[in-house]
Amino acid sequence: MEAKYYRFSLFSNDSKLKKRIINNVKLAVDDTKNSKEETSIMMGIAFLVPYIPPIVQDNEEKMLTDFIRLLKGMKKNLLAVYINPHVMKDEDGYSYPCIAILGDVVS
Repeated sequence: MEAKYYRFSLFSNDSKLKKRIINNVKLAVDDTKNSKEETSIMMGIAFLVPYIPPIVQDNEEKMLTDFIRLLKGMKKNLLAVYINPHVMKDEDGYSYPCIAILGDVVS
């Protein structure tokens, strides 16, 4: 298994965001393909950590719903989303509502 980490703002264009997420999964898949390991199942995954800037947090629930809908539409082999019931905020007020894992099996 090869994993990548991607931190990004949910306050962005959906098509650009989708391309960036797909690219991160592709990087993990490509690294997995280049691995010299011999195993029956190999997977490339991306840990996705979205944040929401303070100026748009009044739309947080909609942004999170749209993000999950975007992930479901990507049709990958693995999708897991943990929604934090106690939204974390950093010292600058940026909200981190969830962590998602998206991945593909390497054939």
